[in-house]
Amino acid sequence: MDLGRSLGRVVFDGWTSLRAGLMAMRSPRAAMAYVADRRRYLSYKAASKTGANRAWRGDRRSADATIALEWRDVVARARDLAKNSPYVSGALEKICDNVVFTGIRPQFVVVRGGTMVDIVVDRPMARKLEKLYKRWAKAVWAVEAQELGLRHLWTDGEYLIHFFVDPSLAERGLPPINFELLEADHLDSSVHGDMADGHTARRGIEYDASGHAVAYHLFPEHPGGAGLRTLGSSRRIDARSVEHVYAQKRISQSRGISWLASIIMWMRNFEEYQDSEQIAMRLLSAFGFVVETPYPEDGNPMGGVSLTGEAATDGTGAGSLRPGDFINPGQIVTAPVGSKVSAVGYDRPGSNYEPWVTSQLRGAAAGAGVAYETFTGDLTKTTYSGGRHGKLVEQRAFRRQQAILNREHNDPIIERFIEFAQLAGLVDLTGCEVETEWLNPGWPWVDPRNDAQAAKLEYEMGITTLTALCAARGLDFEEITAKRREELDVLAEAGFGPVAEPAPDSAPDTANDAPDEKDKEDE
Repeated sequence: MDLGRSLGRVVFDGWTSLRAGLMAMRSPRAAMAYVADRRRYLSYKAASKTGANRAWRGDRRSADATIALEWRDVVARARDLAKNSPYVSGALEKICDNVVFTGIRPQFVVVRGGTMVDIVVDRPMARKLEKLYKRWAKAVWAVEAQELGLRHLWTDGEYLIHFFVDPSLAERGLPPINFELLEADHLDSSVHGDMADGHTARRGIEYDASGHAVAYHLFPEHPGGAGLRTLGSSRRIDARSVEHVYAQKRISQSRGISWLASIIMWMRNFEEYQDSEQIAMRLLSAFGFVVETPYPEDGNPMGGVSLTGEAATDGTGAGSLRPGDFINPGQIVTAPVGSKVSAVGYDRPGSNYEPWVTSQLRGAAAGAGVAYETFTGDLTKTTYSGGRHGKLVEQRAFRRQQAILNREHNDPIIERFIEFAQLAGLVDLTGCEVETEWLNPGWPWVDPRNDAQAAKLEYEMGITTLTALCAARGLDFEEITAKRREELDVLAEAGFGPVAEPAPDSAPDTANDAPDEKDKEDE
């Protein structure tokens, strides 16, 4: 009998019986319900108290309570991996390349009119806003802030956007609103608990009775670089000037946690193993030879190990080999009569090394939500169909990150941009409603010919639009249309005449063309 199992069950049943007996004195019905619940609890294998998992209790604390205890260690380790681990650092680079790339751009839709009857879409005003935003975004480094914010979501799980009025922008004909990104370390965690005005603070964020953030208590400098100067010197910043960016994973969560949390220890163990293997291989790369001789007088008092000894030569390149000597490249030596020379070899890291490394990196890629090929750059194990499926699944994860970045980061910025553009008199939006659609970076087609045919078929079926097809590749349909019109005008001015569009049913004659490798693969 398993002693651990029997004792655990005896304690569980004994406590159940004791408490049920006490409850029965007041309410037999409640006691019966309590016993029934305890039995149902044991009916789930996930709640088993036996075997190797008998000590596994998990964590039933609220998300905020867990994050408050573990945030500092988790974030410090995530930042270290992002800085020193080639796989994690490379994965973050590739994620930023796919989610942000050269920047997420807004497309404005300006609508005039108060009813559905007299509604008018003001395209010139929308284009004016987009040109103004392009100049403003370059001045405030808005694109760089998108990538920087995404990186901090992965390493820290959260960050802050602090908005402030910048008169220097107005002098350049731009909306006078600027912003700065702050790491969550700026929050004064000592401001915690009930406050005198009826508000409640949780680790530097002040909430009203309705649970809405009304202020943020921030250090003016990063606590990790300012020393003791910031202690007790945090400032209360109105919530209207601050945006707290994070992705909520639990109902009881009001602070973020690193998106790398699930793979931090996994990758740490992997990196330590890799370091150990590198040290071992460096030592083993200095291979040597062992000379076995039956003559004691040839023995080396240092145990056959010499760091400076060189084989003696007679000027002709030949020499006699003595125990402890090094053999120089291209040297011809003569071993003593009766000696046996053998090389010292090692089988390291062994045949299980590559499968183990691949397994570890696949687990890390799964935790990071990217394809194994993206995480490692290893395309040797990829098939065409498997790689294509992995890319499609991966792109869903990238789109979800784009949605988070647009909702939590870009939308608050663009709202203030429009507000200050109107206040500064740079645009007249009286009686207008401005909607913003974000043009996210797209991805090139994996199989251009087949993908183009599929896109054309979807368009002809009426289940998509040219605008949507362009947006899927990160392109602006109106910009493309304008460029094509310009090209046609240039061709006409050069005397080429109108460019004929191919007929829908026409196709190039490929009867005499030999099938390429892709055709063979499709067959």
